[in-house]
Parts: sequence; structure tokens; C-alpha cells
Amino acid sequence: MLDAFGDKAELVFTSVGADRPLDPLVKNNVFLVLKEAVNNAVKYASADRLAVQLITDARSFRVHVKDNGQGFDPVRMAREGNGLRNMQARATVGERN
Repeated sequence: MLDAFGDKAELVFTSVGADRPLDPLVKNNVFLVLKEAVNNAVKYASADRLAVQLITDARSFRVHVKDNGQGFDPVRMAREGNGLRNMQARATVGERN
């Protein structure tokens, strides 16, 4: 998916503290959220730069996806599409487990 960005895609992985195991369901949902975010940047944002950052510590992790694309209206997209709603649902799975 990142081929469209060539050398303009930046992947940054930052870890603080010891590694910790992830539940397979949480791991899969993190992957799917990241895949959706990158796909949206490639397909809809008309971006030519993309940065993906994964930050971990002993209790949590955060994934940041940032592009220089045209942006969108999150209220409108929440009504019209499933992508943001699906990402939100997947992101909260780990909080419930």
C-alpha cells in the first residue's frame, strides 16, 4: 500500500520499556485500523507524504498516521461511511479486554 508514496513514506517505531505480548484479537485490530488509515490516505486524501508512527510502553501503545492530504469532514464521513466507525470500534477492543 505504501508503494504509491515511494520514498515519501516514513515509518517510525518507538518503544519505551520491555516488550509485552498482545492478545491476537488486539493485534489483528491494530493491523486493520492501520491498514484502513493508510488506505484512506492513499485512496482519498491526494497526499504525497505519509508518516506512520507506533509508540509503545509497558501499559499501552499508540499508532499515529499523518498525511499532507486534503483532509475531510469527520462528521459527514461518520454519517456516510463505515471506515471511521469501524476503526473506532476496532480501537476500543483492547480497552474492553
